[in-house]
Amino acid sequence: MGNLPSSPKRLGLAVIVLALLLHLSNRLPHRTYQFYRDGGVCTTLASSLDGHWTSRVPPFLSINDYTLGDERDQPLEQNCLVTGGSEAEIVARTLLVANWQWTPHECSMRPWDAEAFLRECLKMPRGMFLVGDSIAGQHYIAIKSLIGLGKDSLLVRTESASELATKLADDQKAGRAREMASYILNPNHPFYSTLLKSGSFSETRLSKPVVSLCASFHLVSNDVLIEMINKHGGNSTTGRSMKRYPWGSDEDFVPPVQAALEEYSGEGGATRGRDEATARTVIILGTGPHWSMERFDAPQDARFAEQLYETVVNYVVDRVHALPLAKQHLRLMARTNPPPMPLNSCNATGQPLQPPNFVAPGMHWNFGSYPFLDNVWRRNPLVEVIDLTPMIGTRPDARRLPPTDCLHVCVHAARPWVEVLWNVL
Repeated sequence: MGNLPSSPKRLGLAVIVLALLLHLSNRLPHRTYQFYRDGGVCTTLASSLDGHWTSRVPPFLSINDYTLGDERDQPLEQNCLVTGGSEAEIVARTLLVANWQWTPHECSMRPWDAEAFLRECLKMPRGMFLVGDSIAGQHYIAIKSLIGLGKDSLLVRTESASELATKLADDQKAGRAREMASYILNPNHPFYSTLLKSGSFSETRLSKPVVSLCASFHLVSNDVLIEMINKHGGNSTTGRSMKRYPWGSDEDFVPPVQAALEEYSGEGGATRGRDEATARTVIILGTGPHWSMERFDAPQDARFAEQLYETVVNYVVDRVHALPLAKQHLRLMARTNPPPMPLNSCNATGQPLQPPNFVAPGMHWNFGSYPFLDNVWRRNPLVEVIDLTPMIGTRPDARRLPPTDCLHVCVHAARPWVEVLWNVL
């Protein structure tokens, strides 16, 4: 009888433990990721991308608060366009789209810090690499616009937009691979001198790219792709027919990456700034809309494209990770394909939806294969996947040109993607 009083205590403790276990069991199985929180700040891709849209505070009040930079970027072309609209209407819609910000459910985004983001890119010997299709091109411009604003931009291209277009056209006619486009620091910008005087980076590093774009809709050269088509049951006629398309000469991004990795070797350390070559080189891969059978002029078999895509992805990943120093100094990432909206759901006057509500995707642009293509990346343990579906699949209001272009978002809507990237760099 003397032991009876302890029984209720043991029972109470057991109830508490059971309740705690039930609480955890109700939470953990419904999450496919874990949160690693640093004072409530999101530090993983998964936690950053589990969120919803909120109004930006403080809002942008004019186009001068947030612009795409100097005239060589042809800013209106990438703004949120209005069919038949005036420049004033385009600016008004652009501000409407840009005044929404992504807010994670379980943690907080770090405030955007353009200088800190720039320094992270400079710590990579030749900056960050974006490899892929037109979506990668939009992210490339968005990064530039967030790092340096205004006409006297901190980042500049080595050639004007018209010069670049001429070069691409010449390369296409000659069957040459397109040259990689890069943004470098403007040596006439005041912050260039600030960086140089800080001793963090040498003049040699400051003359090299901050971020580069490799135009590659298939991630491999045309010849390699033809070989893989034949391997999966296509034929040489199918492969050769692809050469008539503009993207027949995809750029090989591996040699520039190899050159960047070689700079981690320590040679030239005496003249190197103290922060140089201290961050892993980031490569972000992404392509999908150009993998439809109609565009390949290949057998009309979805499984054919899926098998071919997986072969290409594994080939590219293995090739990159086989480079010397890649395991120590490379961070390989891939982004998912943004689902295209049906034309009647892509509009210029609405507002974001809130996850898990998504607009039913349009079936054009080979959307039916997107989930499989995205899962190919997820199955590869050497790749970190940036799942853009929660962010982009909820923005029927942010497509570039409703109702004509419901695949691409305006560049201003790509800003949250760059902010997520900043959170996990």
